[in-house]
Formats: sequence, structure tokens, C-alpha cells
Amino acid sequence: MGNFPLHTLDILSLPNVGLEDIPGSILRLISRLRFLAAPINHLKDLPETFGELETLRYMNLFLNHLCHLPESFLQLQEMQIVDLSFNRFQTFPYHFFSLPKLEKLCMQCNVINSVPNLAPISLLTHFDLSGNRLRDFTTLQSGTLEYLDLSFNRIRAFPRFVHAPNLRTFVAYGNEITSIPACVEHMPRLETLDLRYNRIMRVDAAIGRLSELQRIYLSENLIRVLPASMADMPRLKALHMDHNQIRHVDPALFAGMRDVHIVSLAHNRIKRLPPIVGMPRVRMLDISHNRLAAFPALAPHALSDLTVLHAQHNRISSVPPELTASRALKEINFEHNELTALPDTWAPDAVLESLRVSSNHLDHLPASLRKLPRLQRLDLAFNCLTMIPPCVAELPALQELNVAFNQLTVLPEWIGDIPTLHTLLLDHNHICELPESLAGLTKLRYLGCASNLLRVFPASFASLHSLKLLNMSNNGLTHLPAEVVGQMQSLMILDLSCNFLTRVPASLGRLPLTALDLGSNLIRTLPENIPRLRSLRFLECSFNPLDKSLFFGQANNCPSAMYVSCFSSNTLPTLAGPTYSRYVEVPPEIPFAFVPCEALQQSERIDANANPPPLRTAWDDSGCSCEGEGEGGSEDGDEGEGECACEEDESESDESESDDDEEGEGECEGECACAIQEGGATPGQDSSQAGEDVPPIMRLMQSTECGFLEEPAGTCDGNDDHGDDDYENDHHVEARSGCGCGGGGGGGADESSSSNLASSFSHSHSHSHSHSRIPRLAS
Repeated sequence: MGNFPLHTLDILSLPNVGLEDIPGSILRLISRLRFLAAPINHLKDLPETFGELETLRYMNLFLNHLCHLPESFLQLQEMQIVDLSFNRFQTFPYHFFSLPKLEKLCMQCNVINSVPNLAPISLLTHFDLSGNRLRDFTTLQSGTLEYLDLSFNRIRAFPRFVHAPNLRTFVAYGNEITSIPACVEHMPRLETLDLRYNRIMRVDAAIGRLSELQRIYLSENLIRVLPASMADMPRLKALHMDHNQIRHVDPALFAGMRDVHIVSLAHNRIKRLPPIVGMPRVRMLDISHNRLAAFPALAPHALSDLTVLHAQHNRISSVPPELTASRALKEINFEHNELTALPDTWAPDAVLESLRVSSNHLDHLPASLRKLPRLQRLDLAFNCLTMIPPCVAELPALQELNVAFNQLTVLPEWIGDIPTLHTLLLDHNHICELPESLAGLTKLRYLGCASNLLRVFPASFASLHSLKLLNMSNNGLTHLPAEVVGQMQSLMILDLSCNFLTRVPASLGRLPLTALDLGSNLIRTLPENIPRLRSLRFLECSFNPLDKSLFFGQANNCPSAMYVSCFSSNTLPTLAGPTYSRYVEVPPEIPFAFVPCEALQQSERIDANANPPPLRTAWDDSGCSCEGEGEGGSEDGDEGEGECACEEDESESDESESDDDEEGEGECEGECACAIQEGGATPGQDSSQAGEDVPPIMRLMQSTECGFLEEPAGTCDGNDDHGDDDYENDHHVEARSGCGCGGGGGGGADESSSSNLASSFSHSHSHSHSHSRIPRLAS
């Protein structure tokens, strides 16, 4: 510091410098210090001379190893803000009771198990005790406290508020609280109540007396009944009651909430909702994942300000015409219902941007749909469409169209007349040929044509210069034209698995590919430039009659960051086991695995002339890859004679908690490859996809660690955020995505598209391989 006079120093900041102690002699030289910050260090004790910092007002010793304070701490009479989070305090320091000016105290993530009465701390306004080991916080008496956080403790009883007249925010999520008692009314100025992730079963009607309450977060509890008194809270803005066990909603509740903006009743057991005669200012309504057979009746001018409606995963058979005539709705989600038609009452000046009606029984669309000038996302997957309705061609702002899993036989020529389209999903239809007009989709980035009847790779693809992802798996392709493939200069992910390709053009190796799936074809050799691609991070060659020596020679030249898989079929005895760019032994119970080559830098090179060590392929007639297969699984791929020990657990309905017409939801115990091979639905898989495997390349798309579609900074060309600002910006609100095909918006255009696409492919881009191939990504 040279000749700097330390006695004039008033701010000292030493974050993350490996500090193990504070010399007492130094403290005597900085006695005028007002601000001390030494977070993320290794402090175990504070010196006794610490009390000589009599002017200290702010102290931040976050993330150290402190377990007690010195006696001299009592002398810090000017102290106002203290942060001792992430330390090792087991008892609450009594020193704070002698600090008359203390206003904010943060003791987050210590190991404190009890706290005395806070009344002696006369000016305390903010108190954070989250992440400790409190079991009891039964009495609270403080006339100045405004913010109290008791989250992630072990509290079982709701605190008994004897005197908390100024408390505005009470947060206690992640505890074991079982009820909200009548003493809640002793917080007359409370504005935010957050009790998510508890075990609350009962809410006292006294909650309706909190006239200042604006936000209620009671998600992830065991609540069965909502008190009607909630309708008496005049300033209520947000009501989050999702993920509970609510079966009935009092009609007075919907009639009385006149100023509420957000209502979330998702993931409950509601069969019927009362008519909505109030809530004129609600902007976001979420009634998804219930058991509703009909949408609630709407009074005139009800939901007039509604912008986001989530009603997916119910049993609704019709959409009220009042909704489609709304001039405020931006997002409608009726996925996974029982709709047979949509109303023909769409307003010509509607501002609707997203319409998701996948997994219904629609066989046509109303002509008035063309009146939606701002519609950007249209999800029609898993319906009964035999043709794309002509009204789609007249949507001037359409960007994403999902018609996967329908009964389409032809793609209309006018599809190329939608210049704004950047995502087109046609998977799992009966399309035999793609029109030449596709060349007009100059902004198309994601094209899915998996599981159709295509025999020819279209020449029109050469004009798709913006295309980043192309899925042509599970078709009948026999040839890749080199001149067409070579012009797709933006292509990053290409899936050509499950076709009849015998060779791959060398022009493919000149593309900026990050993932290439050539599995389940008839390919014997690869062009030398493909494994050497520096951008390629995933190369799948499973189930091909590849020449072993040639592949090994190429694989040894692969970039170290690439995942390479070449798992042989039992019908090809020349490839007796898994081989990788650098060989590593894979457990026999895992028939298909990816190995990060950078972790195997010390492994020996593969000898191109030597056979790899014998490994069980773990495949038998049933396709099961589990252990316990008797004495089968020999080196030569012989069929095992033992029985498979992996049995699929049957899902059973929980009849004790469901009525006669309620569907039980069973959970599969563990993962079993047999369930996939035999056509059973795996956990988390839609019933309509039972028996179909998710392609490895699509699994990788969903991985947040892979980043296959990462772009250089500054390439985002827009923002498609949507929905209510209060809902998105409120730091208490947790986004819960539905099981939709298109995913939610957010972020830049490229980023949101890739997230939408990953959701779409997980929903509609699974294709059948000749064997069950489930990739296991190494962390």
C-alpha cells in the first residue's frame, strides 16, 4: 500500500483471496472502517480486537468457516447489516441482541437449531434463517420485522405470530408445515406468503382477513379445499395453488377475486370448475393437468384481459366460443384433451401468437383461423388430419408448424409460400414425396421428416441455406446426392438413421456438422473427411456392416472431443463387440454407451489388424439388455438360454384416492429395456409412443450440456418472449412447462427455437430402430 494512511480507510473488500485469519494488529490500524467484506475465504475465528472497529456498519463474511463470534463483537454499536451466510454456527449468536442499530441479518445455510425471541433487536427489518436446522419457530414477536425467510428448515408447525404488525413478506417453503392456522391474521400488513413445498392440508378461513395480501404461493402441498374467504382479499394479485390435491373450488372464489392477475390450479384433481363470473383482470390462467370434462362457463366480459391460457392434459371436448373471440389472448394450450373441432369464431383483430392443440381428435380446422395475423406457433401434432388445411397458408406471421403424427399423405405445394416459416415438423405421417416448393422456405432452420415413406432425397434441399437440423430417419432413402448435400452449408445436425444408404458422399464432410447419425443403414465405409471434422461432436454408426479395419483407422484420427459409437448387430459376426474411437470396456448390462474420448487420452491406440477383446453384446431374442440372463450372452453372440430377470412392473391404479371414473396413475419401478422392446410405454413416455425408441441424436438435442446448436455471440435476431410480464418477472414464480410439442418461448430466436425443437422431438420425433438403442451420455 506504500505510504497510504490506513487510519483513514473506511472500505475493505477481500473476496476469495484464501484469507485464513485477520491479524489483530491490522484491525487497530483501520479503526475507522465502515465496510468490511471478506466472503469466500477460510476464516475460522475473528480476533478479540474485532470490537475495536467501532464505526463498522456493514459486515459480509459469507462462505467462511466461522462457528462463533468474539465477546468484543458486543462493542459494534453502529452495526446495521450483517451477512454470515454459509458458515458453521450451531447456535444463534446472542451478540446481535446488543446491537441497537441492526437492521438486516442473514444467517442463511448454517446449522442453527433454535432461535430466541427477536423482540430485543428493536430495529431489525430483514431476517434470513433459510437453510438451517430449525425444528421449532413457534413464537414471533417483533414490531419492526418486514421480511422473514425460514425456507429449507425442518419446521413442522406454522409460527405463532403474537405480534408482527409490519411483516410484509413471509417465506417458509421447503419445510414440514401441515396447516395454516388462524394466527395468520396477526400479520395484517402481509403482502407475500410463500409456503411452497410443505405438507399443508388445511388453510384456515382467517387468511381471508389479510386485506393487504397480494401474492399467495401454496404450490406443492396436500391441500384439498380452498377457503372461500380468499375471495375477500381485495388486493390479491397472484394465487398459486398448483400441485395440490384440490377436488372442489367454491363458486364464490371465482366470483370475488376482482383484481387477481395470475391463477394457477394446475396439477390437481379438479373435475368441474364453477362458472367464471368475475376475475376481469386475470392475465394468466392455468388449469392444466386436472380431470376437467368441460371448460368452465364464462359470463360476459369474464377473462376479458386474459393473455395466457393453459388447459392441457384434461378431458375437455370443446372450446368456448368466447375464448376464440377474445382480443387479448396471446397463448392458448389445449394439448392432450378430447377436442374434435375448434370454434369458427376467431376475431379478425386477435393478437393470438401461439395455438397448441396437439394430442386431440381434430380432423379439420375452421376457416376463420386465417384471421389470426400474429399467429407464430401452430401445433397440430397427434391428431387425425389427412391434409394440412388451406387456411394455414394465409397466416402471414407463422414461424413454427407441427403436424407430426397425423395421417398426411401429401404436402401441398403452397407450403413454400410461407416465407416466415423456420420450423416444420412432418414426422410420422405417410408422405411419399416432398414438393419442390420447399426451396422457397429460405428461413427454414429445423425440418423433421422422420418415419414417412420418402424414397428420394429432395433436390430442393439445396436451396435451404438456413437449415440447421434435418431429420430424415426411418424412411426408404437409398442415395444421398452429393451436389445437394454439399450446398446445405448451415446444417449442424443430420439424422439419416434407419434407411437403406450404402454410401455417404464426401461432401457431407465439408458441412459444419456437430451431430451425425448414420445408424441402421447398409454403409460399409465412411469418407475420410467425416471422422476428422473438427466441429463434429457426435457420430453414430451403429448397426452398419462397416469394414472393421477401415473404421478403426479412421476412428483413431477423430478429434478428442468427439463421441463415436459403432455397436455391431448380432447378424454381423465380424464385429463382435462395441468399438469406439479409443477402446474402453463397457459393462455388459449397457448395450449402447457413449464414452467421452477426452477422458481416455492415456488409453492405447487400437490395432487395426487385431480383434477387440471379446465382450458380450448382451442381446438375446427378446432384446433385453439386463443382467441376469442366465448363461446366455456368449462371446459369439449366441442366444442365451436363461430367462431375463428384468420384468416390467405393471402400473396399478390408486383406487383409494380416485373415484369411479378417475384414472389411476402408476409409476414404473426402475428402467427396463424389455419394456421398450416389447412395446410397453416407459416412464415419462406418452402412451401413443409406446414401443418406439427415442433416437440417440434426439436425446443429445435435449441435453443441456451438449449445446449442438450454439451460435457465436450476437447472432440472436429477435425475442419471442410471450405471456404475462408479472408472471415471467416475479422471482417467486417457477416456470412449469406443459407436455407440449413446441416448447415455450423465451430468449433469442435461435435459442428459443432450439428449446422448442428439443421439446418437439421428444414428443414427436422418436423413430423405430431395428434394435432398442438407448444412449447413455457420460457426465
